[in-house]
Amino acid sequence: RRISRRMEVSRPQLLMGFKDPAQALRGPEMLDRRIAAGLCLALLFDVSASLHQSLYRTGLIDEDFSSGYLAERGFAYAAVGGQTRDPKRLERLILDGIARARFRPEDLARAKRKALGHWIRMLDAPQALASAALSSHFQGIRLEDYPERLGACGLAEVEALRRRLLQPGRLAVSVLRPKAR
Repeated sequence: RRISRRMEVSRPQLLMGFKDPAQALRGPEMLDRRIAAGLCLALLFDVSASLHQSLYRTGLIDEDFSSGYLAERGFAYAAVGGQTRDPKRLERLILDGIARARFRPEDLARAKRKALGHWIRMLDAPQALASAALSSHFQGIRLEDYPERLGACGLAEVEALRRRLLQPGRLAVSVLRPKAR
């Protein structure tokens, strides 16, 4: 599915969403899915990832480029995008990069350390902690299980999730372009 609109934006914007059929997961399985998806997206799109660096060097993305995964009861998806001078080319390069990606154990270890650091910092932020606690409760997830489950997530799980979730058949694309002046 593809949507393109002209709106009051200064530069074109591309948002790619991948529908995850795992919306029925609950409890530990949902937590594992969130962890694997977060690690997968980090390995592909964090500023230290080779795909991100390549897209940045070409000028197709800027510092606002981002990715994320959201899973709640009834829906789940991964999203990636940002402002770009050439949405069509950026979409093609992202899909090519996803298909060609091969994750290395040392990169996964770094992504896990970063994810654990974010989780620890969240514990010091009352609003973020309250939001995570509520969301976890309604999903049947024990928030305190996160570090152990993060440590148990392996490269094979992250690779398998990349192959299942980040595929063109699950993709919806939204392009916003500046209105003609």
